[in-house]
Amino acid sequence: MQGGTIASFSVQIVTCWGSAVPEETLTDLSNRYGSDKGTVGPSPQWGAHNFTDIYEAYLERYRFSGVAILEVGLGVVGDNWDALIVHGQNAGGASLKMWHEFFPSGRIFGIDVNPCSYLDNERTKTFVVDQSSIRDLEAFTEATKGVAFDIIIDDGSHRPDHQQISLSYLFKHLKRGGLYFIEDLASNGRGDGAQGRHACDAVRNTRSVLKHYRKHGQFLEPNALPHLWESGEVRPTHRRREDQPRYWRTRKDPFAGVWSEILLWLQDEPDASAKLLFERLRKKHPEHDFPPGQLRTLQRRIRQWRQTYSDLEPHWFASLNL
Repeated sequence: MQGGTIASFSVQIVTCWGSAVPEETLTDLSNRYGSDKGTVGPSPQWGAHNFTDIYEAYLERYRFSGVAILEVGLGVVGDNWDALIVHGQNAGGASLKMWHEFFPSGRIFGIDVNPCSYLDNERTKTFVVDQSSIRDLEAFTEATKGVAFDIIIDDGSHRPDHQQISLSYLFKHLKRGGLYFIEDLASNGRGDGAQGRHACDAVRNTRSVLKHYRKHGQFLEPNALPHLWESGEVRPTHRRREDQPRYWRTRKDPFAGVWSEILLWLQDEPDASAKLLFERLRKKHPEHDFPPGQLRTLQRRIRQWRQTYSDLEPHWFASLNL
């Protein structure tokens, strides 16, 4: 996350006996459990990210409500993923423990490829789930009886295809107005030259995919954010073969330069017709000379957008600090 750091602060709770009990900040809790979301990390050899100041700025208002929070990737030891973070102050599941204390009335859900039922308690429940598998994600939402989450945090494998598959499936299980966080948006996708277990050359990195949507209203391709296939499994490698030459013309998107403006109109007037917006465009941008035949193109674009993104809160993409 960019754009500076928001200072953390302590709050005091006054008990019915009148004594003041200092309340630990999210950073305090993170450091106590050895999560790298705070300012210390599990050991001097493992750097901390200082995400908690930013998290607390967004989540403090939820603190004493009965929120439902889901964390993807729990940092626990097991055969399916080598969780290197588990050492020193971190005994495993550090951030899940942190969320459990930060939200004393919240329901805490966690998924990881490694089993960790030892973290379960009266408000915390963990599930063995591969975040890159739609079938696993479906089984998880069935097991939780379709819980709608207030907060979803993806701190899983950090692979861009895994991040995008999870977003593609889990976003529809987020409450309207909820918050979806993706940690570690790295340059680790196609064309970035990255290697290792956090990289994937089949899709563009998640940061660029989301930034492209914010600017153009469409996700940069190739990505792993398609509609789900009938087989029930998202295939991030399913894309146009770019190594083959093309012998036909591809028409330029006539609305590429004004799509962000159209999105703002749709946010202000969700029921506005494509015809109304098309006439508004023609009046406001005579330099583009939109011919009448392009109305059908705009109708298709808006219909597709409404079918796919109509449940997104207007501020969600606008507030991405990428």
